[in-house]
Amino acid sequence: VAVVVAVNAAGDVGDPATSTAVADGVFRGWPDSGDLFTASPGAGADAGPRGNTTIGAVVTDAALTKGECLLLAQSAHDGLARAVFPPHMRSDGDAFVAAATGTVPRGNGDGVADLDVLRVLTVAAVEQAVVRAC
Repeated sequence: VAVVVAVNAAGDVGDPATSTAVADGVFRGWPDSGDLFTASPGAGADAGPRGNTTIGAVVTDAALTKGECLLLAQSAHDGLARAVFPPHMRSDGDAFVAAATGTVPRGNGDGVADLDVLRVLTVAAVEQAVVRAC
């Protein structure tokens, strides 16, 4: 599993391994994520769109179907949510795509387990890529 990501998230990017902020509220003047929960109700609604987004691609050499690639793309969003807080804000345009080259055939084992391993690897790879991008 390989991942490429471009990060301009509205939330704070942190490293879950060290519990430290990597890019604490540095994007486009967005307030610290803690301020989002202490502000008066509706305060964020007047801020308008900020044009934030995180986009990325997940690629594997495994032989996957189109539906299985969709599951990898969904798992990529889980990795994003582990590295950005809060994730998937309305001002974010987060999107991930996944592709499979098919050069490595599926093993004779349980195909579901193979896919689950790829999904776990995708979560970890996206999480690390987001942290490193900042």
